[in-house]
Amino acid sequence: MRNAAVLLMSFAAVAHAAAGDAFLARVISEFETASRQGRHLQAAMLGEGAIWLSGRIYKQPDLVSQESTKLLAEAYASQKHYIKAQRLYENLLSGREKSGASISAESGDMLMRLGDLHALQGKIPETESLYSKALDVQQKAMPRRDPRLTEGMIQIGNFYTSLGKPKEAEQLYKSAFDVRRQVFGEQDTSVSDASIVLADFYETQGDAGKAEQFYRLALSSQELSGARRDRLVGVTALLLARFYDAHGDTAASERFYMRGAVTLAQSYGMSVRELPLFGAASPDSLGAVQPELLEEAMKYSGPLAVAESLKNQAQAYVQLRMLVEARLAIEHSIAAYERALGADHPEFSSILEEHAKMLQAIGDSESAQALLRRALDLRSRASSGQ
Repeated sequence: MRNAAVLLMSFAAVAHAAAGDAFLARVISEFETASRQGRHLQAAMLGEGAIWLSGRIYKQPDLVSQESTKLLAEAYASQKHYIKAQRLYENLLSGREKSGASISAESGDMLMRLGDLHALQGKIPETESLYSKALDVQQKAMPRRDPRLTEGMIQIGNFYTSLGKPKEAEQLYKSAFDVRRQVFGEQDTSVSDASIVLADFYETQGDAGKAEQFYRLALSSQELSGARRDRLVGVTALLLARFYDAHGDTAASERFYMRGAVTLAQSYGMSVRELPLFGAASPDSLGAVQPELLEEAMKYSGPLAVAESLKNQAQAYVQLRMLVEARLAIEHSIAAYERALGADHPEFSSILEEHAKMLQAIGDSESAQALLRRALDLRSRASSGQ
């Protein structure tokens, strides 16, 4: 059928020869439209015809752009014609190499896609080699702010996880997390996304301690972020509830379940009673838990919530032995508590002691002692009525 389509196009091209390149431009335009609209069979036929016409009739192969060739490759891939798609990408990469453009973001993207095609065919060694080349090119050619860089790291990490190579996967997941945190800051949603990837990874590897800390990092990052905050906080709180339930911590599971339920209900503009999560609950049991839910909702609002989230973040970094990050988070947490409560608040001395323990845990005894002296001074002044 496709050969017949190409034959018909060749006759049409001869008939329209007087129009110069106009006929080919029209074929390419219709091909690109079919690709964007997901009509992959028609796109493949038109794309094949365009390539054939540009090379055989017009003797100008470059009339079909690289972008159009990539679209044709994707049309092939969508129909599981992986070899045809693979050859197109290989031709494009070969052309870029000859022109000295092999180290570029576009080449990195093509190598990743070529790796995907080999993975779909079960060619594991070839896939691993292509992914490695793609990551090397992307790291050389892409700025660290380009989301494709860390998305590629996570994708390749998923590939290694599927192969049962956790060390290689962990290294890539951590690299993606570190790049996002350093480039975009602690409270960016991309950092919380990478935290959840690591949490899920450690949970599947049986490392409950690290899984818990990365779930908590994700939650604190979302709480401190303005973008997509409420819904993400609700979902991550429910992930933590599921995690604690699986590990037998019923109290923590219920606490995070309530927190997630309240946040999700607020984000969707509905009451907790209307939330599908409570569909199985009886009216009596829901009525009994309602005051706790309202109390939970009130707890996580205002400046004190910011301080609590920063403390949660600091504790997670301490547990993960990320010392530089932990020290900075401890400083921010203390400052936030001081803003929220005031330096003379009766509870502030206990907060300072709690943070001193964290500093001691990361080996900063000098700073820990300074906080303890400050806490003791506050207690002394409080007891003397000053």
